[in-house]
Amino acid sequence: MDLDASLNPNFNLDANDPQSYTEVRSRAMADERSTKGVLADPPYNQEWAQHYAMNGSLPTSNNIVKYSVEHLLPIDGRVGVPSMEWQRYPKHKVKEVAVAVYVGNGNIGRTFAVFEKIA
Repeated sequence: MDLDASLNPNFNLDANDPQSYTEVRSRAMADERSTKGVLADPPYNQEWAQHYAMNGSLPTSNNIVKYSVEHLLPIDGRVGVPSMEWQRYPKHKVKEVAVAVYVGNGNIGRTFAVFEKIA
């Protein structure tokens, strides 16, 4: 899912819009498939987002986790996303299943977390 059509995404939709996730689910179900996982790589902040075609909509890791769980994934589906801050997620619907911390000499710290839908 990406707003930049020149990247030829599977879905030319806004990751900050909950309806986009519903649209992805509807299209997958029409093909008799379901989406079992989401792997996202949003810009970390507004400054970095300037390098991408965002059309004013910066998808946050919080929204990606929340909307994937609420509008797209089945029970046991997973969403993985890197971030510079820890995601807020619906704890009654999600459990953390993996966490990695990335740092490098002179680089910022980042985490990559995977969340599994449980309810």
